[in-house]
Amino acid sequence: MASFVGRPGSLNQMSMQSSLGKPLSLSSAAWYLALYQDSVAWDIPTKEAFASAIAQHSEAFFGGLGQPQPFTSKKDPRHDQILASRQPADTVRIFTDYEVLTEALTTIPMPKGLIYVEKEEEADFVFTCRHVRNFLQLPLHQRVCQFPYEAAIIRKDLLPITVRKHLYKPDGSSPSWWQPCYDLATEFHLFAHDYQERLQHNSRTNAAQDRRHNRWIIKPAQGTRGMGHQLIFSETADDLRKAACYAPRIPMSHLPVPLNPAHSGDYGDNTGDRVVQLLVEQPLLIDHRKFDIRCYVFVRSFDPFVAYVPQLHYARLANKPYSMKELDNREVALTVSAYDEDEAIANAQERHVHTEFQSCLDAQYGDNVVDSSAMWTRTLEMLRELFGSAAAKEIGSWPNSSAYYGVDVIYDASGLTAAIEQGSAVTGFVPQPKLLEVNFLGDWHGVEVAVNDDKELYHHWVRDLLQVLVMTEQVTTDELDNHPRLHRL
Repeated sequence: MASFVGRPGSLNQMSMQSSLGKPLSLSSAAWYLALYQDSVAWDIPTKEAFASAIAQHSEAFFGGLGQPQPFTSKKDPRHDQILASRQPADTVRIFTDYEVLTEALTTIPMPKGLIYVEKEEEADFVFTCRHVRNFLQLPLHQRVCQFPYEAAIIRKDLLPITVRKHLYKPDGSSPSWWQPCYDLATEFHLFAHDYQERLQHNSRTNAAQDRRHNRWIIKPAQGTRGMGHQLIFSETADDLRKAACYAPRIPMSHLPVPLNPAHSGDYGDNTGDRVVQLLVEQPLLIDHRKFDIRCYVFVRSFDPFVAYVPQLHYARLANKPYSMKELDNREVALTVSAYDEDEAIANAQERHVHTEFQSCLDAQYGDNVVDSSAMWTRTLEMLRELFGSAAAKEIGSWPNSSAYYGVDVIYDASGLTAAIEQGSAVTGFVPQPKLLEVNFLGDWHGVEVAVNDDKELYHHWVRDLLQVLVMTEQVTTDELDNHPRLHRL
């Protein structure tokens, strides 16, 4: 048990010194666990002090993150000048350092008016993989496939803040598509409180239908492709200790009560920001396997909001049949294995394009038990709420920016599972989509693999993306609104 030395009068008095004379660092989670387990120390003033300290750390750590300077408002200061300088044009010159797009531009028939150039300074539109550090350095005429402030949705530790800020109701309830998610660096106390409430509730009930889900998955805040994920699901207090081991270390000077240095060694010297998200325990299945879908959002503008979702999306299946008893097996629990270091595991990744969904779900559950069309409609409603109501307010107006995002969604089939277990007949069930994450420059390779031999489907997807993002003067929103392969959010 940690020993406490009384509450300091200010944060400046909270720093402890190592034998080298440098301020110690330890996980805020470690501090919280020590405090939480000490009933004497855990009182309202201390709890409030902890929340305040973590909030200060959050502001210090995240202030300006993903927000290129010297912007002070979420609007390009050159906004009116940019719009006034634009002239109608029949052509647009595009440069890219994205290898897969270079290949597409040089091998796929492109829309009329799109010209590929090999020098960035000659381009009207720069489709780049690199992070643009200062948008004000771009020429007035040159547009780019990124938005300032888009970290608000593509960083997993900032996405929960964006959702809470704009989409939570006054009573604290969240959108039906949102899974509880916490930043382990700054919100471990919120996660621990949620976890303990669920644990205590489940200890008081014997009915399976009354049980609250309490299995969680830890993800890197900026990781992709299923890498660095860890599951915690023992449903004991030890899960909190395991989660604490993955919490990034922060300066001890931000903590309201110092932890005995002798106990800080219990927590790994972990680096990298991570979030913890509630696991969907009863996911919709295809071929008895867990799956998620990758869909895309093409954003021409956040303010005014103009965005389209292409019809093409696809499912990614876990390698092995789903079982709650085998969640420690990554090929059971995770849906993305194509990038695994083990070549055999990576090659086993299976995808199904959207046109195959209904037949796949019929094979799993019976004819028309699940309505894939209504499932997609509900997914579009989620995307409209996330991008149109939340992201648009966080990102603002940048006339020289457009971008596309890969969005990963899983489906909660709890209601269907319960009905099947009770022997009830089900028709037209619509599972609840659950947002997993939003990715910058979503993977093109997955689209190519998912369409298999239907190259024209892939070519359509590429041309549609370029018409929305790049050809803003050549292809009007009226034309896009009537496009058979695009859905406007």
